[in-house]
Amino acid sequence: MGQCCIDFGLFQNLSTEAADPTEDDYVLHFSLNLLKECCLNEKVPPIIPRMLLNNLAIKISSCELTMQPRHQQWAMEIFDKVRSDLVPDFITKLKIGSLVTPELLLEITNK
Repeated sequence: MGQCCIDFGLFQNLSTEAADPTEDDYVLHFSLNLLKECCLNEKVPPIIPRMLLNNLAIKISSCELTMQPRHQQWAMEIFDKVRSDLVPDFITKLKIGSLVTPELLLEITNK
C-alpha cells in the first residue's frame, strides 16, 4: 500500500519532514482523496462519502488513527470540495474547527 501511495505522488510534502510517512498518513491521505473524488462525482450516491467520513471518524475516535497537524492541513486542502451536507461533520469529526473561519465558509459558499 505504501508504494502505491508514494507512486501516486501523495507524500511529496513530507520530504521536508524528518519522519517517513506513517500508516496513518497513508490511510488518512488515501481516504481524504477518495472522499474528495466521491464528493466531486455527482453520480456517486451521497451515502458513499458519508460512509467514508464516518469510517474515518470512528477510527479517529477509537484511536486507531491519530490526527496530526499535517492531516488537518490535508483535510483543509479538500475542504472546498466536500459536499455541503457533509461540511458540519467534516469540520467536527476531522477536528479542523480551529482552522475553519467564517470568512473561509463565506468564500466557499460564494464558489
